Amino acid sequence: MTKVRFTRSALATVLLVAAHSGIASAQITITPPAPTSVDSIHVVMADAFSMGCWDMAATHCSTAAPDSVLITADIQYCNGAPGCFCTAFPEAFQVTCDFAPLPPGTYRVVYRERYLNPADIRNIAPRMKLFTVSAPTPTLRHSWGRLKAIYR
Repeated sequence: MTKVRFTRSALATVLLVAAHSGIASAQITITPPAPTSVDSIHVVMADAFSMGCWDMAATHCSTAAPDSVLITADIQYCNGAPGCFCTAFPEAFQVTCDFAPLPPGTYRVVYRERYLNPADIRNIAPRMKLFTVSAPTPTLRHSWGRLKAIYR
């Protein structure tokens, strides 16, 4: 009976670590969720390193092509070098970028990692999310007299 409990708790621990280690899908969040061509766009990429051996060195935000916004993160892997302390548990991170208003159209956010240490064992494919920028909705002008006539 004790072995069954240990196995279940060990399995639960492994699943919990896997869920927070980047094995689960990363999240790209765009604010506002339905931007218009007059809105600044705030992008957040949230993920986790499987262990604490990686560090975010720098982040670069750019409009790479007419239909894309690019986020590049420089990742430093210390692989046990002197002065490097690797933790055995997942380490969450976020990358944020702000972009000026974009013309109406369909765009994609592309998140890439650039590995600074050639001995880095992490190799993550670029992540992408599509979003649409619409034209601003025109507001109708009403005079007080016109509004009074509507609601009488």
